[in-house]
Amino acid sequence: MDHAEENEILAATQRYYVERPIFSHPVLQERLHTKDKVPDSIADKLKQAFTCTPKKIRNIIYMFLPITKWLPAYKFKEYVLGDLVSGISTGVLQLPQGPFAVISLMIGGVAVRLVPDDIVIPGGVNATNGTEARDALRVKVAMSVTLLSGIIQFCLGVCRFGFVAIYLTEPLVRGFTTAAAVHVFTSMLKYLFGVKTKRYSGIFSVVYASG
Repeated sequence: MDHAEENEILAATQRYYVERPIFSHPVLQERLHTKDKVPDSIADKLKQAFTCTPKKIRNIIYMFLPITKWLPAYKFKEYVLGDLVSGISTGVLQLPQGPFAVISLMIGGVAVRLVPDDIVIPGGVNATNGTEARDALRVKVAMSVTLLSGIIQFCLGVCRFGFVAIYLTEPLVRGFTTAAAVHVFTSMLKYLFGVKTKRYSGIFSVVYASG
């Protein structure tokens, strides 16, 4: 018997049996299609939102204080030298050239506007005492503005208000920075040339101050 005849005999004797249940259309629909999820009630949602678990507390701490997440895994010996050098270079080179100077001049402008040169200081005996009292009052104004700005920034950080920066396009930021630089430059011209001019505020104040 050759190989071809053996294959024919095996093909004739082998059988393949399939055994499975008979499904009706409703049963098949019930098994194949998932049931619609019943939405949670407002009470259940509030209960889940105000449920306090250790995992939720840990996630909140990580969200507001990211340093608590990466500091335990920080490789001190490997990273400290590079981080120290980059921090010093950033503090020495970048901060004086960045927005720090603009913010400082803006706060100085607020101090000069609230405490002008011709203000009368109570208790001033002569011009020297009046000048010292005026400068001391300007320092107080600058400290108050700085503290208030820090409080506002802290509150905005807690409220996660930084998402607004996503909608600030690069041309908008550059335009705002250029406009602030123009305001600061024009406000310093009178001190540069030693000319006394009137103070202007509002629309076209830059044009009036330059003229």
